[in-house]
Amino acid sequence: MELVLDVKFIAKVEQIMRECKKITDKKATKIDEKGFGNYVTNVDLNIDRFLRAELVKIVDSGFITEELEPVNGKKYVWVIDPIDGTTNFIYGLDYAISVALRKDGELIFGAIYAPEKDWFYYAIKGQGSYKKTSEAISLHCGEMVTLSEITILPKL
Repeated sequence: MELVLDVKFIAKVEQIMRECKKITDKKATKIDEKGFGNYVTNVDLNIDRFLRAELVKIVDSGFITEELEPVNGKKYVWVIDPIDGTTNFIYGLDYAISVALRKDGELIFGAIYAPEKDWFYYAIKGQGSYKKTSEAISLHCGEMVTLSEITILPKL
């Protein structure tokens, strides 16, 4: 049976990602440095394990995650960053939880949940990207500009 990327699928992924907030509400009790300025906490690992256990219920899948060993050899593979912005998380700043789904090596779906802001975004290949509020709001890119026309401002 082929996976259908429909409203039910999105709702399941969203629910699972929102449940991660219960895990991130706990402070990191163990912080390890994987490399210069690259950290992993017990919370990263707990979210990673939770996402693996729950996402496999949606579709029989493998996993590539930032923190744990990959599980390949499946038609579908979830790509997970359990805490995108671990350093921010450690310091109490904004962070996100990111997942993507590959089918036969091709990315077909991606979602980002920002627990502190309660923002959920998702994209489906060929169907656009959306911010989920009480309904899905389609996102659009602005007009293309050259790099020389971009202004980057620091947050004050």
